[in-house]
Amino acid sequence: MKKFKISSSIKYVFIVCLILLLIDLAVGLVLVRRSKDTIKNLVSQRMIGISDTAAYLIDGDLLDSVTEADVKNKTDKYQEIYDILHSFKENNSFEYIYTIKASEEKEGAFVFVIDEDPISPGEFGEEIVYTEALYKASKGTAAVDFTATTDEWGSFYSAFSPIKNNKGEVVGVVGVDFDSSVYEKEISVNSSHFIIMSAVSLLLGAFIVLLVATEFRKKFISLKKEVLVLANDIDSLTDEINKEISEGEDVKIEEKQEAEATSEMDVLNEKMHQMQDEMRKYISYVNKRAFLDTMTGVANKSAYLDKVKEIDANIINKKADFTIIVFDLNGLKNINDEYGHECGDRFINNTAVVIKNLFGAENSYRIGGDEFIAILQGKKQKLKEVIEQEILNEIEKFNEVVEEGDFKVSVSFGVAAYIKESDLEFRQVFKRADEEMYRFKAEYYRQFGDRRKKES
Repeated sequence: MKKFKISSSIKYVFIVCLILLLIDLAVGLVLVRRSKDTIKNLVSQRMIGISDTAAYLIDGDLLDSVTEADVKNKTDKYQEIYDILHSFKENNSFEYIYTIKASEEKEGAFVFVIDEDPISPGEFGEEIVYTEALYKASKGTAAVDFTATTDEWGSFYSAFSPIKNNKGEVVGVVGVDFDSSVYEKEISVNSSHFIIMSAVSLLLGAFIVLLVATEFRKKFISLKKEVLVLANDIDSLTDEINKEISEGEDVKIEEKQEAEATSEMDVLNEKMHQMQDEMRKYISYVNKRAFLDTMTGVANKSAYLDKVKEIDANIINKKADFTIIVFDLNGLKNINDEYGHECGDRFINNTAVVIKNLFGAENSYRIGGDEFIAILQGKKQKLKEVIEQEILNEIEKFNEVVEEGDFKVSVSFGVAAYIKESDLEFRQVFKRADEEMYRFKAEYYRQFGDRRKKES
């Protein structure tokens, strides 16, 4: 009779532990799949954030008018779009950025317009590999291809965003290519970590099974009670080891194996909260980067368009109260032509410094190559005359200490405040400020001519 009980107890323990080990293996496989999905989602958000921002900054009407001759001769139209593409390439980690439009000769096909690649650019009118994401973008919806596309330039994951004209019609697409090997390697490494984690958990579980079976064989403790306690302990232990190894905390795992279960759970709970906090910080960072003009440190056009929507909603709800200042740099094209775009970028950055000093980076937006706008709300507003004088004073102060060989700030601006009784939308206030800015610019060029030379 005793012999039968020993056999039954060992068999029961092994069955329960085998079930736990199979569950552990299944959890490992699920975590591998979830890790891949998480990486793809993060990469997708980053890719679309870059392509959407680039598409916002490109003038759809200008792109629609670009011809093969413009590309070959590198006309001003070509150069303006190329500069935007080049700026994104310089400030982000991806392989290629380019503009595309539907082919006029072949239905359903797409061709290059302007390719930023300085070494082997796609030629104007050259057909590009068709993908589902490209088709969606041509219909107005940004999309990402997570099936690698291979062509003469390599193998890539690509993001596409529509470029619209002033009528809201899609006239082209911005494409951004990311080297597929980089992200496949990241996914592979992450998957390997989880596989190793599962293998270690299985070995530990098997070892525990042997210890438990031996102990039961010696002591003949009550079968049901002991199995239930053991099942709960193994489940908690293997689950904690899985999560700890995924965090790479090897030393802490060893310490926790020696600690009591309640202590391990407390540490694990704290670790999970730390992971959540780090993920929130990362998502916040990604969102911030998506709305930041990386060259100047002010908000970009995407952030500006969101702000306009917010203000228009406040106007409708009778809660609006704001003043806007529109800026346009004087002579940027001449600086780019005479000294190069690196100097032009320095000129833009100097102007951005002045605007940030006056209104703060959070209230300042770069909405074009040489155009900025500041939006002041509530208590931050001042009289129009006060704002104008503060701008002039800050420019004079900056230019007095500008380093030798650098560019002094020269900018035209216009100020307009929201009039509750007559303004029905943000655009009306912007128009007044823009008109005043152009009057300022006309007076500037009347006095100084249409040139701005480098000042020491």
